[in-house]
Amino acid sequence: MLFDFNIYQGGDGTRSYLGQGGDVVMKLFSTLAKNSNYKIYADNSFTSVPLLEKLLRWELQYTGTVRQNWLLNCNIKGEKELKKEGRGSFDFRVEDTHNILAVRWFDNRAVTLLFAHTCVEPLRMAGRWDKKAKKRIDVSMPAIVADYNNHMGGIDILDSFLAKYRFRIRSRRWYIYLFCHFLSVALVNSWLMYKRECRLLQLPDKKMLLQRKFQAIVAECLVSVDSDKKRGRRTSSNPLITKQKVVNILCADVRKDQVAHWPAKSETRGRCKLCETNNTNTMCSKCGVRLCFVDGRNCSVDFHA
Repeated sequence: MLFDFNIYQGGDGTRSYLGQGGDVVMKLFSTLAKNSNYKIYADNSFTSVPLLEKLLRWELQYTGTVRQNWLLNCNIKGEKELKKEGRGSFDFRVEDTHNILAVRWFDNRAVTLLFAHTCVEPLRMAGRWDKKAKKRIDVSMPAIVADYNNHMGGIDILDSFLAKYRFRIRSRRWYIYLFCHFLSVALVNSWLMYKRECRLLQLPDKKMLLQRKFQAIVAECLVSVDSDKKRGRRTSSNPLITKQKVVNILCADVRKDQVAHWPAKSETRGRCKLCETNNTNTMCSKCGVRLCFVDGRNCSVDFHA
């Protein structure tokens, strides 16, 4: 779920000793609540030893891959040495002052990580495909690598959600693309929050709305809210007495917007949407549902309150 973002606008001539990547991390970190035990994961574009030292002063836990030429005076085994030892081999070094740990692990290639809140052990096993043996084998993996793989990649998952139902627009104004992009991000964030609430309520996955259905309901509510449905051509003086299927609008934002919820009579009687016990031929012209409107019982007012 996207919490904050920073649009790249080019350099402004000012840069701290952390570098451009470190400055981005510190700027995004400034919007988080202090002393909340956050864990930050990033790739090698942002990770450096000075950044970890500064984050440790804020008691923040950081894990990230790092480029080999950014580890100065670190006598750790190189990729060629680890390759001779085989897949699953690793080497690590500890910085004494801040207790920062550097680990280099070899799989198909060597990867180097910096962190200061966990250990190399216990070793875990990862399934890999061996081209020579033509079968899957178990490769030993340090605990920090497994932790990094489990938590890294949130932006990639978000991008995959955005790519499924992206707004197809063409405009010469660049800010229109930004507006549509962040509108899509807001929809995905809302859908993820909806799924989280459903899991807290222990609802089965089959009853949860898919992303496409959720986005369609939100679009329908945004179009219908504060609308009296006066546009378009009607086939009858009463829009409810037609052979066309009436689409029920039950979104709370539309149901309670207090706009154009006029009562209308239908040719047939049906069960009241609110009390679900009485039959009535009175309908809401906007919501398209039957609601009791008789002496002593006014479900129409309670339904829209």
